Amino acid sequence: MQSRRYPPGPDGGPFGLGNVLRFRRDLYGFLDELVADHGDVVYFQIGSNFIYLVNHPDFVRQVLVDQWEHFKKPAFFKESSRGHWGDGLSNLEGDAWRARHRLLQPLFQRRHIARYARVVVECAQDMIANWQPGTVVDIMEAILTLVVRVAVRFTFDAELEGYGPASRRQERAGTIPLDEALGVDFRVTEYDGRTSPAVVMRRRAGRDMGAASQLIRQRWLTPTDRGDILSTLVTSGQRGDLTRQQLTDEIWQLMFASHHTMTITLVWLWHLLAQEPAVEREIHCELDRVLGDEAPDRSHLPGLEYGEMVIKETMRFCMPSLYLFRETARDIHLGQYTIEQGGLVMICPYLLHRDPRSFVEPERFKPERFSKSGSGINKMAYIPFGAGPRGCIAQAFAMMLAKLVLATIARLHRLVDAPGQAEKPRFFPPMYPGQPFLMKVEARDG
Repeated sequence: MQSRRYPPGPDGGPFGLGNVLRFRRDLYGFLDELVADHGDVVYFQIGSNFIYLVNHPDFVRQVLVDQWEHFKKPAFFKESSRGHWGDGLSNLEGDAWRARHRLLQPLFQRRHIARYARVVVECAQDMIANWQPGTVVDIMEAILTLVVRVAVRFTFDAELEGYGPASRRQERAGTIPLDEALGVDFRVTEYDGRTSPAVVMRRRAGRDMGAASQLIRQRWLTPTDRGDILSTLVTSGQRGDLTRQQLTDEIWQLMFASHHTMTITLVWLWHLLAQEPAVEREIHCELDRVLGDEAPDRSHLPGLEYGEMVIKETMRFCMPSLYLFRETARDIHLGQYTIEQGGLVMICPYLLHRDPRSFVEPERFKPERFSKSGSGINKMAYIPFGAGPRGCIAQAFAMMLAKLVLATIARLHRLVDAPGQAEKPRFFPPMYPGQPFLMKVEARDG
């Protein structure tokens, strides 16, 4: 059978303006309607961009796993990773990507990241030290600051200025001001119908990173192995594998990569627990059984099975990343269709994660679907960290952080939406770190 070139899709009118309005006003409703009306491969126009939306695990596997080398990241998405600085792992291609991935991968293996379990728990304990029943906290700000502190330790072996006991700060390689570590909202694209089909905004390094840049200069000139990412990159630089600018660019990308995903995931998690008392009780029972009177540490991680199920279900239910884009490096056959070189392929995790073909009762928050005795989930139907060789290199670290933060807080406290917190976490427009979300601390029952 001869391949058809273009899949079915909506008309959209001249320049796809009708699609543009729907895309910008109700992204998920629009995409859900597309796959309902046209199937698992849909062709539609947004301005001058012609997009192939794929919504079946088999096609996702082809794009992200089986033929990943023929699907590169489009220019506008590379810019969203680059921010105010240069290239890093997330937007390199070809041999440059392979070399950088080989360099960084050992740092994200479980045996290496396990040493940071203590760091995560210490930062989480500092965060809740002054929480009392009735305290109202901006959980978005609290979790973002926690994630930033951990990122600074992991990348620089440094501490945020003004955080942590003085004795611990003296052990670190230096301090970084909070405003530097938080970065800035970087709006890489405004929709113009030509270079980008969508507005892309990320948290990225500011233009002035004085303290952090000084730390990099000092460590470059006087290398010291502190077990952090910077030490590994400096060693590589001394061998001539990286310039100092390349090292700096990579550090910025790695430090800011977690700011959005894990912050939003944990905010959603606490909001969902407040709505699901049976799930919350099961978490408390597991923590009592596994931890007893102890604070969590890495030895407890294997026992926190239900907590892991809750985190995975949170990332299914409220995937913080809107979509993945790839651009074909050559003509590609996808099912019965041909995507020409330069074609823009779109994958929407939200649609995959709520597809009833893969998930029974997808609109229900049901952590048990991720149990070891569950029916089994197609790996390509659940992609919170992407998939394939270019999936998130830090996913094991992210899961460890989420489990330990959940355990540290939930063993002592409950969180409920604060009175007057009118806005709930939302899917679209997406929430970003920096937008307040207030919750009230309550004492744990039992």
